[in-house]
Amino acid sequence: MKNMVKKLLTVTFCIICALGCSNENQMSKKNEIENSPTQKLLKYLYEGSDGDLESLSRVLNVTSSELSGMIEGNVIPSIQSRNRIKEVSIYYSQNKESYARLCKKYDYEWKWYDSLIHWPVLSPWSFWILMSFSLLSSTVFWFSKLNV
Repeated sequence: MKNMVKKLLTVTFCIICALGCSNENQMSKKNEIENSPTQKLLKYLYEGSDGDLESLSRVLNVTSSELSGMIEGNVIPSIQSRNRIKEVSIYYSQNKESYARLCKKYDYEWKWYDSLIHWPVLSPWSFWILMSFSLLSSTVFWFSKLNV
């Protein structure tokens, strides 16, 4: 019984330590991003987007030409743009650098596209009802052609 309690306490302690370390890691990433220059963050996000300026500009609420100018260093971002870049960079780094997750949260066009692409998974009942209706209507159509 004592061994079991010791093992349980040891496992609990290890889990708490692991969670604490990952939390500290996220805080250090957040501090690092907040202190990074804007151009470096933009290049970080640009690489994460695989060079998709249009999508990244929608995420950051700027035009594509503004964004390319900011990445090259020709355009100085406004304070509002800097805050948005930092906010998006923090979210991107805390979500395993997944650009799809970033777009799902910030890109209005991606939400529509994602819901359309994953519609059968997100709404299986409507998918199967539509498929059943299509099958039924096509069957009726073909049988009506045979009887004529």
